[in-house]
Amino acid sequence: MVTGTTTKTSVVVDIGKTENTGQYKYGNTQHKITLHKIDHQPDKGYKKYVHTLTGDCVVGTIRYGNKDQNGFDLKDQNCIEVTVYYLEHDRNNAFPFIVGITKDKTSYEYFTKDHSADSTNWGKTDITSDDALKNKLSEINKATHLVLLNVDAETRSTYYSNGTKTSPFTHPNIEIKVSEPKCVQTVYKKFDHTPTGGSIRILNTVGKGSSLYPLISSDLYTCYTSAHFYTWSGDKENNKILLELKSTGSMYFKFEGGNGYTTVEANQT
Repeated sequence: MVTGTTTKTSVVVDIGKTENTGQYKYGNTQHKITLHKIDHQPDKGYKKYVHTLTGDCVVGTIRYGNKDQNGFDLKDQNCIEVTVYYLEHDRNNAFPFIVGITKDKTSYEYFTKDHSADSTNWGKTDITSDDALKNKLSEINKATHLVLLNVDAETRSTYYSNGTKTSPFTHPNIEIKVSEPKCVQTVYKKFDHTPTGGSIRILNTVGKGSSLYPLISSDLYTCYTSAHFYTWSGDKENNKILLELKSTGSMYFKFEGGNGYTTVEANQT
């Protein structure tokens, strides 16, 4: 007797998705992936995204943005769900911490990568419990120092790594102190944003009403010692037209309205 077999369709899961809930299709495929966001998972200060396949589908590739992520050994795994964990204040999911895969939605294998450099290579961890997952997230969090810069923070004020005056559950000790404006070249006012407790990495910038202003072409893996916003000296609204990030040298970003800040050369500032 010949037994029929069902061929499962291999699909791509994009772990960079930012929607809270819904479905998406990758490329021209008709197979849908259900996306669900869960806040404060597995602990306060983090968020979890669950990508669940529908129909006779299995995960063939895990992708972030336009790059395939490696090291998951998905061949013959029959993986049907992918979870990914981020910092809660990582508003546009720029920095995935941990990825989990499962074939039965009961037991998961967890993967992480070198977070000190831009890499697509992930390695399997020995995480087997929620406590171990929390500990690993905390370990990565402490090593990365990821911060949202607050464009509109008041002078002589202090804010935290989440860009607000409310201390987050993650990085509660990182504070950004904002200076009085300083006159630069007679036409600019300069506002210093100086972190306490060492250097930081910049996720993005936020403004009034929690508006997100992306940093285009920024480097998430460079550690900066300070940030500096510039306005025209005659601008009473203090609209920040330029951002300088300092490490061993300086990077400059020009404000482009709702599109955020884009990189410019130093000789163009």
